[in-house]
Amino acid sequence: MRSATQTCLAAATLLCASATSCGLVDPQEQKGSLSCAALPLPGCDLDSPFTIEADFVAHDDCENVLFLRVQHGGKGIGVSDGFEIHVSDLASLQAGLEDGPVTVQLPDEGVSLSLFLGQSCPQSFEPLAAGPGSLTFEALDLDEGGRVRLDGQFDILDTRTGQTLCAGATVSVDSEITTYAPHTSFVYCP
Repeated sequence: MRSATQTCLAAATLLCASATSCGLVDPQEQKGSLSCAALPLPGCDLDSPFTIEADFVAHDDCENVLFLRVQHGGKGIGVSDGFEIHVSDLASLQAGLEDGPVTVQLPDEGVSLSLFLGQSCPQSFEPLAAGPGSLTFEALDLDEGGRVRLDGQFDILDTRTGQTLCAGATVSVDSEITTYAPHTSFVYCP
């Protein structure tokens, strides 16, 4: 027979797990999209126009580096479709935002965007990334309740061959930030 403490712990664990799987953040507050006319990949049958409608935003920032993951649902990237934005000098980008929006021309050594198609195209291993184009950051507040807002237009490239797979792709993110799992990982920052 369970003690009252064990019962309370079990109920709290169930409640916590349910709250985490539900995200606790209103999905309307976690929005992002990426679209292009077509994304032809060998062995994949992707809809045209190709679109990722995201309702889940996660981030890790460690040692002045940001990984911002935007996807549909909170599953791992191996079984999801989405995109990740990598910023190698977070402090500089945030400082620039104090004076207004910051536009970064792609490709850029400090900012990159890559796609993952683990759900729609699990057999594809093409490394897809944003090529010529730009991203404009309007907000990048990574504290609890902060906002990330950005827009961009660029070509999507197969980085192995340099081939343009989609010209004129667009991206948009407008999301409230939350700082608990699964929206952040427990990364070890030295």
